[in-house]
Amino acid sequence: MSAERLPASWRWAVGIAALYLALAILYGVTIPIFETPDENGHYAYIHELTEGRGLPIQGTPSGERVTGYVASHPPLYYALCAALTFWVPDDVDFWDWAWRNPLHANGFPGSVGNKNFLIHTDAEAFPWRGTPLTVHIARMVSALLGAVAVIGTYGTAWELAGNHKGRPYLALGAAALTAFNPMFVFTGGRVSNDAAVAAFGSLTIWGATRLAVRGLSRRGLILLGIAQGLAVLSKLSGLTLLPAVALAFLLHATRNTQHANRPSLALDALALFGPVVLLCGWWFVRNLFLYGELMGVNAWLSHTKTVRPEPIGVLEVIPQLEGLEMSYWAMFGWFNIPVAPWMYRAWWLLVRLSVVGLTVLLADQWTRWRWPRSAQAGLAVVATSFLLVFGSVWRFIMIVLGAQGRYLFPAIAAASTLMMLGLARLLGRLTLFQGTPRETGRWTLALGLGAAHVAATIASLFLFILPAYAPPRPITEASLPADLTRFDATVKGTSIQILGGRIEVEEARPGDAVPVSIYWRALAPPEEDYVAHVRLLGWEWERVAGTDGYPGRGTFPPTLWEPGVIYEDRYLLPIAPWAKTPTLIRLEAGLRRLEESPLPLMLPSGEEVGTLFLDAVPLRSAQPVPTETSHPIGARLGDALTLIGADLPTGSVQAGQTLTVTLVWRVEEKVEADYTVFIHLFDAQGTLVAQADSPPLDGAYPTGWWAPGEVVRDPHPFPIPADLPSGRYTLYAGLYDPTTMARIPATDAQGAPFANDAIPLASLEVR
Repeated sequence: MSAERLPASWRWAVGIAALYLALAILYGVTIPIFETPDENGHYAYIHELTEGRGLPIQGTPSGERVTGYVASHPPLYYALCAALTFWVPDDVDFWDWAWRNPLHANGFPGSVGNKNFLIHTDAEAFPWRGTPLTVHIARMVSALLGAVAVIGTYGTAWELAGNHKGRPYLALGAAALTAFNPMFVFTGGRVSNDAAVAAFGSLTIWGATRLAVRGLSRRGLILLGIAQGLAVLSKLSGLTLLPAVALAFLLHATRNTQHANRPSLALDALALFGPVVLLCGWWFVRNLFLYGELMGVNAWLSHTKTVRPEPIGVLEVIPQLEGLEMSYWAMFGWFNIPVAPWMYRAWWLLVRLSVVGLTVLLADQWTRWRWPRSAQAGLAVVATSFLLVFGSVWRFIMIVLGAQGRYLFPAIAAASTLMMLGLARLLGRLTLFQGTPRETGRWTLALGLGAAHVAATIASLFLFILPAYAPPRPITEASLPADLTRFDATVKGTSIQILGGRIEVEEARPGDAVPVSIYWRALAPPEEDYVAHVRLLGWEWERVAGTDGYPGRGTFPPTLWEPGVIYEDRYLLPIAPWAKTPTLIRLEAGLRRLEESPLPLMLPSGEEVGTLFLDAVPLRSAQPVPTETSHPIGARLGDALTLIGADLPTGSVQAGQTLTVTLVWRVEEKVEADYTVFIHLFDAQGTLVAQADSPPLDGAYPTGWWAPGEVVRDPHPFPIPADLPSGRYTLYAGLYDPTTMARIPATDAQGAPFANDAIPLASLEVR
C-alpha cells in the first residue's frame, strides 16, 4: 500500500463516519430524552459526578440514585460527559425531573401503546436548558464515540483486505454495516456507555488485527494497550477483548521468532499490557476494596432486579437468541418499539448468507484460494474477538433476564467485518454474478448494503420510533369525520367528553391490526390524569383487542389538555388470533382512575351508562369457511341468501335431547335487514310440536352485516321436548323480519316456492 493511496482510500471511512454522525445526531435531537434503555441511570451517574458526589457505590444512597446496575459501570464515559456538562445550570436529579408513565410497557415489543417511559412536555423543547441540555450534550458525546467505532471497523476490515488495498470495498461494506445499523445509530443518539465501549473496542480490534497481520511498532503497541484499557474503563465487557489482543501478540511473535529475543518480547509485552494495567487497574483495586471482589459482579447481581432466580442451562439460551439478533439490528425505546417484520426477515437472511460465505472462506484455506498466513492470523483475531464477546453475552443471558443485541457492540467491528467477508466471498461463488467482474460485484454489494441500511435507519426513526411518542392530533369540529356517530358523552365527575369513535376499516379478521380513533374534548381544565381504556369486544363481549393507558397511547395525560380542543386519539389494535368468528367487533372506550374501575358516562339526555359502543365492524374468518353439510339443500331466500344445507344428526334422537342444527348460508346480495331464523318441528299430522327462533349466531352477527360472497355457518341449539312421543318428525327452517314478522320468500333450486316459506331440513326419528 502506497502512502499516496491511503488518504484517498480512507476518504470512504471519513465520509461514512460523517454520515453516521449526522444520523446519530438526528436520532439524538428528535427522540425524547430518557426514552432509551437505562438512559435515566446513565444520566444519574453523570449528574452524580457533576454534583461533586464522587463515583457511585453499589448498595449505598449514591448507588440507589444512579439506579440498578449502572452504578457498577467503570467511569470513563460518565467522567467525559461530566467534564463537558459540569457548567450546565439547573440540571437536577432524575427523580426530581421525571414524570413517569405508570403503565410503561418496558420490554414488551407487542404493546399497543405505553412505549414512553416518561410524559414529555415543552420543558424539553429547544433551546435546551438544565437537565435536557445535559442529556443532549451527553448524546453528542455518544455520537462522536460511535463515529470512532465506524473508523475502527473500517480499519479492521482494511487490515484483512490483503492485495485488495486501494480498492476498499471490503472496508467500505464493513464500515457501512456498523455505521448504518439502525440500532447502532440509536446507540449513538442515547446517553450510554455502549457507544464508548464500542468505540474503544473497535480500536482495540483494529489494533490487534494489524498486530497479527503486519505487526506494530512499540508506539503502536502502547496505543493498542491504551485502546484496550479505555475499552475496559468504559464497560466491563471491554475486558472480554483482552484474550484476542494476547492472541494477536502471540501470533505475531511466533511468526517473527528470528527477529525477536526474550528481552525484546518482554518490552513489547510491557508496552502492550502496561497501559491496560495503568489505565484500569485502579478500578479493580477499588472493587476489591469496596466489594471484596475484583469485578464487582456479585455486588451488581445483588442490586439488580433482572437476575434470574436460578441460572438457566447453556442450551436454554438458544430460544433467547432470536431476541438478541432482532435487537442487534432494531429494537428501540425500552426494548418495546420493533420495526416491520419483513425488515427482520431481511437481516435474518443476510446473517445466514454471511455465515455460508464465511464457511466457504474457511474451506478456501485448504485450496488454491488460501490466504497468506498473515491474513489468516488477522482473521483468527477478528473471529476470536467476536466469539469472546458472543460467549460472554451467552453467559450473561444464562444469569440475567433479557437478551439485548447492544451487548455485542464491543465487538461490532469484528461482527461487521466478518459479515462483509462472508457476503463478499459468497458473491464470488454465485453463478448469477459469473458474467460480472468480481470487483464490480463486490463494490455493488458494499454500496448496496450501505444504501439499504441508510434507508432502514431513516425509516426506523420516522416510521416507527417518533410515531410512538406522538401525542394526539388536535382538530377542529369541522374536521371531524362526516360519518362519525356523535355521542358527546361526559365522563361522570369530570369535564371530559367522548365525542365518538371510529373503526377505520370496513371489516377485520383475527390477527389483523385494526386502526381506531377516539375523539376527546375537555370542557374545562382536567384536574386529574385519568387512564383511558380502548377496547374491541367480540363474541359474548370478550375483549379481543385493546390497551389501557393515558390517552395518546400513554403520552398525553388529561392535565396537559387545552379546554375546548378536540383531540383525535389514534390506535392500532391487533386482534387476537384466537378471536371467534364470525361476529361483530365493537369499539368501546372510557376513563378511569389508576387501579380503579371505569367511570360511568353521562349522555346528553341525562342517562347514565356504564358502557358505550362507539362503532362496530364485522370480524370474519381468515380462512375459507367450509360449505359441506350432512343435509344439502340449495334453497333460495329472497334474492339475497342461499341456504346451502344443514348439519344435524342423521340417526335417531332422544326425547329431551338438545340438537345442534347448523345452517350454512351463502350471501348472494347485500342483506338489507337483520332477520331472525325459525326452526320448527312438525309431526306426521302437520302439528307444530317444538320450535326455536333466534337471530343467526344468537345475535352476534346480524344478517345486515353479511357481505356478498360470504359463507356463514350458523349453529342453533334445538331442544326436543322430553314428553315428545316416539315417531317420525320433520324439521323446517326459514327466515323472517322481526319488525314485521313477515317471512322471507323461500324457493327450491328450481324456483318452486316452499309452503309457508318453510324449508324442510330433515326427517327425524325420535325415540
